[in-house]
Amino acid sequence: MVVWGLNYLAGVFYLYWTLWWFDYLVHFLAGLGGGFFVLWFLSKRDLSGRQILLIVLTTVLFVGVVWEIYEYLFGLTQSTESYYTLDVISDLIMDGLGAITAVFLTKRR
Repeated sequence: MVVWGLNYLAGVFYLYWTLWWFDYLVHFLAGLGGGFFVLWFLSKRDLSGRQILLIVLTTVLFVGVVWEIYEYLFGLTQSTESYYTLDVISDLIMDGLGAITAVFLTKRR
């Protein structure tokens, strides 16, 4: 809900274009939320820390790639072609960092 709300506000107030860091924040929070969601599904399984990290990271990055394809197919991107590639890479990095953070925050408990 938080990510959806931030994305909505970003569209209304042009935050993706006026605040250079806002896209990073939204993708990090999406990765964090997605990571916690996957961890919830894995909570009753007997897996090693490495297996958990791999599953969470793979799942979150898969969803991130699907989202980027969706944005591209429906023309939701407004970047130049050379900038678009860097934008996609940075989006996936932030998704991944959010997922990794979720795993490490959960492991500490």
